[in-house]
Amino acid sequence: MKQMILISILFLCFSLPAFSQTCPEIKVHGPDGLTHFGDVITLTAVIDGQNENFEYDWTVSAGKIISGQNTSTIQVLTEESEFERNNLSEFITATLKVKGLPKNCNNEASETVVISPICILPMKADEYGKASIFEEYAHFQNLFETYLQRSAGSKAYVRFEIAKDEKISDVKKRLTKIFKFLDKEKFDRNLMIFDICRSEERRTVFQVIPDGAEMLDFLDCDKIQIDFSER
Repeated sequence: MKQMILISILFLCFSLPAFSQTCPEIKVHGPDGLTHFGDVITLTAVIDGQNENFEYDWTVSAGKIISGQNTSTIQVLTEESEFERNNLSEFITATLKVKGLPKNCNNEASETVVISPICILPMKADEYGKASIFEEYAHFQNLFETYLQRSAGSKAYVRFEIAKDEKISDVKKRLTKIFKFLDKEKFDRNLMIFDICRSEERRTVFQVIPDGAEMLDFLDCDKIQIDFSER
């Protein structure tokens, strides 16, 4: 009996550290304020109980790590990309994996930094004339996937120019199909501002407005109000 009690006490003594184990919180801190293409940004790991035995493995979604790999602080060069050439902002995500933490503890954290062009101006992204509804779906899908979902804070101005002989009922049906397609694909229509106006022929124009830019002025047109509340 005494032997069993002794074994139980020893079991509890050796098990106690495992049950009382606490996992440190891992965070990655990025730069404050605005960051532009070409800047060097600094990202730092902040870990409770940080010690010299930790090993740090950093990866970045864009740009280039120029110093600090395998340490708690890295510097990343934000290189020129298609986003800068198109006057759009870009996300760069730095992900850190830490080795040397207690077993079963989370060992990963990340930080996302928005990189902005120095000069922020709206841009014309697309334009097309008369097209099938499926071709229109493709244009809108490209608008969202190429620009709005990849560029931080951007919105789109969509100008539907309808021919003089088009019936309002037909226009409403066409636009309703487009809106339903966007909803089905889970594209956020709140990222779009749109106008409908009469013109000589049908034309649809997409203008992308980066975060912080003002919308370009278009020539005045005979704007039409259509009630979509019954969609």
